[in-house]
Amino acid sequence: LYNRPPTVAVAISPERPTRADSIACTASGITDADADTPTVRFRWKVDDVIVAADSTSAFVSSLDDVFLAGQTVLCTVTVDDGHGGSGSASASVEIDDLPPQITSVMLTPTAPTTNSTVTAVALATDGDDEFVILRYAFTVDGEMVQDGTENTLDGRTHFAKGQVVGVTVTTEHDREPDSMTATPVTVQNTPPDIPEISIIADTNCPV
Repeated sequence: LYNRPPTVAVAISPERPTRADSIACTASGITDADADTPTVRFRWKVDDVIVAADSTSAFVSSLDDVFLAGQTVLCTVTVDDGHGGSGSASASVEIDDLPPQITSVMLTPTAPTTNSTVTAVALATDGDDEFVILRYAFTVDGEMVQDGTENTLDGRTHFAKGQVVGVTVTTEHDREPDSMTATPVTVQNTPPDIPEISIIADTNCPV
């Protein structure tokens, strides 16, 4: 009679982890044709560098805080039957980037006139310290008038006295875009220009 090696299946979760997630590697479907009870061993690699697991139980191992966006995490499970027979299986996953978050949006000036340029001031953070691309969708009286990466709106072209200007800012992210809408502002009347007055002495005027 000869010894038959055990077999195992392995899965990694979640499917699209970020650097903020804990990655779980689960061994399942362990079988041994000789009715042996195999021992289970886990091995983790991040971009082909071996790293230590954060925790390991009988059939689950987890990994935290040792990977960055764009890296590949590989988990290999090996089962040994104690009689020289072994089997292994691997699963890998690529670390996704953390979605950026918008923390505040405001329009300035808060009391624009018809000749003003309204500016959307937005603050955003990114957990991977990457550059955040923002899109600004400007509305006037609820109608979209400008949508793109430009954060200013020219009043001489787009709005008049009494109209309401709004903006919604959105991050560009393929999985979880974030958005926030600013408090709208109402366009005020543009004050008239003050005429310049000058007095010119008339030398021909009799005293």
